[in-house]
Amino acid sequence: MKDQNELSSRTRSGISLIEQLKNLYTPRCNHAQEQHREIKLSYQDDLLEIIDRLIEKIYSGETVTVDQELYELTANELFESVERGFGTTLKVAEGADLEMLRKLRENIYVFSGFKTYNMLQEASALLLDENGARRTFAQFRDEILKLNQEYNVNFLRAEYNHATASSRMAAKWTQILSQADALPLLQYITAGDSRVRESHRPLDKVILPVTHPFWNSYMPPNDWGCRCTVRQLAEGERTRPQDIPEPQLKEMFLGNPGKDGVIFPRTHPYYNIANQDDADNNFGLNIPIYE
Repeated sequence: MKDQNELSSRTRSGISLIEQLKNLYTPRCNHAQEQHREIKLSYQDDLLEIIDRLIEKIYSGETVTVDQELYELTANELFESVERGFGTTLKVAEGADLEMLRKLRENIYVFSGFKTYNMLQEASALLLDENGARRTFAQFRDEILKLNQEYNVNFLRAEYNHATASSRMAAKWTQILSQADALPLLQYITAGDSRVRESHRPLDKVILPVTHPFWNSYMPPNDWGCRCTVRQLAEGERTRPQDIPEPQLKEMFLGNPGKDGVIFPRTHPYYNIANQDDADNNFGLNIPIYE
């Protein structure tokens, strides 16, 4: 009953979680599709070993809510993308960069816990077919491998790309703050070509102080594969209050990775679960101490 309630709680307007994620992650422009293909995930061999183990455990009747190995593998892969985008690593970072990377790392691990939990909830539900009959082991394995392809290849690739882009802007934000006295203004810059999203076009050339609340919501990236950026200025013609655009963006992109220290905010569908008591404890999963 708990699994049925959980799956029901993660279905909005009759749309399953996996369909929500497909809709959320589907690239909306040619550039996003190109970027979506460019990352080759490094953890495939280790992943398949873990998935085979989980298939055996779940089919044997063992309740598997989370899995430490899958969780850590996911988090490590995503944090690799964070360090790649940020341009430095926890091992060598200092000062504000170190503080920011620690915040981003914690967010990645929490996100990975929710991702792992959601996938295993879906996996357990696949023991039965659409008619309520128990699947054979071969049938169950085939279904889990399809689920794995979605969660840990297709979805993870989109998440990896987003983490790279967001951490790049988080690093930029720490630099912006360090230069704010001499360069107090920020200008929003799109790629300026035909592939720019319609919702991003109004943001182009907006100039506002670094301290303006506009940057709390509209700091790039503002969608999957977003190519927008910002330019720091010493002076410029500030956008008048009545001309400041407020385009409708996907809720999870209304933020500022550098200011929030967050790459995947709580508006992401993974966080929409009924079992919040376990979630508040990160499902009992440890965030490894970095030494």
